[in-house]
Amino acid sequence: MNHILEVEELEIMNDKLREKSYKECLLKCDNREWLKIIKTIYSHQQQRVSKGKKMSVIDEMYLKIAEDNLFSELSIALEKTKEEIKKYILTKLDISILV
Repeated sequence: MNHILEVEELEIMNDKLREKSYKECLLKCDNREWLKIIKTIYSHQQQRVSKGKKMSVIDEMYLKIAEDNLFSELSIALEKTKEEIKKYILTKLDISILV
């Protein structure tokens, strides 16, 4: 969990490829890939909010899946609640605005 900030966001060239990128990451069943999705969606969401837009349905769906996968796996491994894991990760990512 010390490498959270080192994980980069996904490079999505256009919105048409967004869902495909999320699916590819999910299929890898890797914590770093799930974190990439989470970071990418929160960043994208901040941009949308600044323009007065809501989160897209696709982003909302994949964020929930990625968070559930990541937080569940880490909560078991670290013997913490999913809420504690979520708070820790989002705090590290400085995403308190959207929590």
